[in-house]
Parts: sequence; structure tokens; C-alpha cells
Amino acid sequence: MNDGRKRVAVVDDDRDMVQSLCDILELHGWETLTSYDGEEAVAMSDSEDVDLFLMDVRMPRMNGVAAWNAIHAHHPAARSVLMTAYAPPEAVALTQGGGVVRILRKPVAIPELIESGTSVIGPMLKQGGLFAPVSREGALVLNNLFLTTACATVFVGTLYPLALEA
Repeated sequence: MNDGRKRVAVVDDDRDMVQSLCDILELHGWETLTSYDGEEAVAMSDSEDVDLFLMDVRMPRMNGVAAWNAIHAHHPAARSVLMTAYAPPEAVALTQGGGVVRILRKPVAIPELIESGTSVIGPMLKQGGLFAPVSREGALVLNNLFLTTACATVFVGTLYPLALEA
């Protein structure tokens, strides 16, 4: 059930990438939905209300461009940010004027991701007043905090069993 937060569908065949992006977006107050290929994303678009699709271009079964074109044909008000490590010019040409807000290069820079999301969702949020989008500097601080916490967890998880043995 949607609790009023804006919804972002994260679509990528790399499950670790999906989880990382969802964690970051949720830290910024967005509700996330996940999909691991283009066909799942198209099916999701018919069953869920999604404010923004964050979608990889290269995926098995149905690539991100084909999936986005199918989604946008049925939901013309939908918006997307495409992600790719390759950024082929034909991907840009196939999506011009079709609801794609931006194409991000992988690895995705967190401030760029947040900026892309707020460029679409931010105006919606200002109307609803749900939260103030995080600044670029704030996103960097949150990113560093997230990485530090992850490193500390691994470090403590490694030392704690050793301390118990001693």
C-alpha cells in the first residue's frame, strides 16, 4: 500500500545494483518497487502506480528501451531515467520526447541519481509538501555515511568472532 511517498520502480538485471539503489532512494524518502527485467517492468506498470522508472538499458528478455517504449505507450504521463554503462546514441534517439528525463552513465553517481529523481518527483513533492529534497552535498554525506556504516559492519563482524575466541 502506498503511504503517500512517491514511488520509484528500480529495474535492472543486476540484483545487487537494484538493492543498492533501493536503499539509497529509501534513505531519501521514496518508496521503491523492484523488477529484474523489462518484461517484469511492463507488467508492473499495469498493476502499480509508479511516479518514476529508473531502468537499465541492457537487460535480458526485454531491454530497457523496448520496455520503456511499451510502458510509455500505455502510460504517456509516466517518466523514466535510463541507466547504461554504454550509452549508445540509438538508445537516446529511440527515447527522445518519450518521457525519458535523463540517461545516466553507470556506475551511477548518487548525487546525479538523486538530482534526476527530484527533477521529476521534486515538483510533485513541493505541491504535496512530503519532504524537502536532499541537496547534492547532503547526498554525498549520506553516501559516505552509508559506506562507512557498511565498512564498520563488516569490520565488527570480522573482529567480534575473533574476540570471542580469545
